[in-house]
Amino acid sequence: MSLLSREKGKRGERAVATMLRRAFPGTVVYRSMQADRPYQPDVVVSGHRIGALLWTEVTDSRAPNPRKKLVQAERDANRRGSGERLSPYDDVLPLVVWHRTGERTWWATLRLETLMKLLDVSAGGLRGAEMVVTMPFTDLLSQVAKAAP
Repeated sequence: MSLLSREKGKRGERAVATMLRRAFPGTVVYRSMQADRPYQPDVVVSGHRIGALLWTEVTDSRAPNPRKKLVQAERDANRRGSGERLSPYDDVLPLVVWHRTGERTWWATLRLETLMKLLDVSAGGLRGAEMVVTMPFTDLLSQVAKAAP
């Protein structure tokens, strides 16, 4: 990976961390170290009931592939490097936050099932919970903040 790519990745992770801090005031939000293996998501939220469960994979690219990154986030979240839980909760919630170079909007891509957990909504008999959905990241954050203050 080139120096330019790493710098762009850092800027993207910083931008996402800033949005998370605004959405979850009073929490600790930081970029993780990914030098060796995925022990943590790209951006970590600590001190918020739901935010702490997010396994956030961040990508900023001219041609992003959020579905591919979602599969990566799901794989990494299940593996978690050492196998230790990142939080006292049962699950982590894989989420891709992505941006297309030259555009303003940051997007969130996740499974419908994950979205329903974030919003604390019961799936009931819903079919298609594995469906992938994409929405503006700031819209997702505002809804999650309302659902789990």
